[in-house]
Amino acid sequence: MRLVGKTLSEVTSEDIYGLITNEIMESRILDYKKELTNDNKELLADITSFANTDGGVIVYGIAEKQDERNNTGLPGEIIGLQDFNLDATRQRIENMLRDNVDPRIARVDVEPIEINGKTVLLLGIPRSLFGPHMSKRDSKFYARNDAGKFSMDAHQIRQAMLQSVDWENEADNFRRTQVMGYLSGKIKYLADKEHAVFLHIVPLGRKGHIVDVKKHAHKLSEAFKPYYYRSWNDTYNLDGYLVWPGNVGDSYSQFFRNGSLEVATSILFRNSRDPHQPILNPDFDGFVLFELT
Repeated sequence: MRLVGKTLSEVTSEDIYGLITNEIMESRILDYKKELTNDNKELLADITSFANTDGGVIVYGIAEKQDERNNTGLPGEIIGLQDFNLDATRQRIENMLRDNVDPRIARVDVEPIEINGKTVLLLGIPRSLFGPHMSKRDSKFYARNDAGKFSMDAHQIRQAMLQSVDWENEADNFRRTQVMGYLSGKIKYLADKEHAVFLHIVPLGRKGHIVDVKKHAHKLSEAFKPYYYRSWNDTYNLDGYLVWPGNVGDSYSQFFRNGSLEVATSILFRNSRDPHQPILNPDFDGFVLFELT
């Protein structure tokens, strides 16, 4: 999970002050809490609500601003957590997720930040691909909107269960479309069809999300270039951004505007001595992949 564009381990005290100064309001992916509750039922509801929606971060140790004694959703004073023990907190959360969530949530990120002797805790909950998750403490499924968490009704639970199946089908359809396009001759960057190998990476649950490929062009060209060639070509196309080596017909990398990635090569299992006996090519160094934000 990320906060202010950073992984939680990279967030600093200045970033926390920035939340307050810039009045970053609570949302479906951000929540402020004055203290870490001892009520496991409430904590489970908070964690599962994020996992069942878009993921997000809970910031503990910051009091919300109030308007006529009502919380405004805006961060106020840094209170800090009293008698905070990181190991005990991590153990408590791990035990809760193991024993009281169905299906189990694999992990959450727990990152403390010391600010002038006060401890602020960041709890990062990734969006789950295996939800919806039920809290066994009250047998409820929780989700979030901009106003906070809520208990899902039967229709919302049914939709959430169908969602993960839709994600899997979308990824499979993408893979099939690309491979069929190659077999039909629409993709010209691999000459040796017999030894072609494809790697597809598809970001699930991001349908309609568009990545600005021009913004990341430099990183993409460096990360996707085949390291077993000294020269390569790159261009923008209708799909997004394409990188291929100087020797056309051996490999290419296509980054799609929806965040998907296709890496293809025909030399991974090439045997120069006997083309009918494919072996792992020892000269293939592979590619370097990275995360776009």
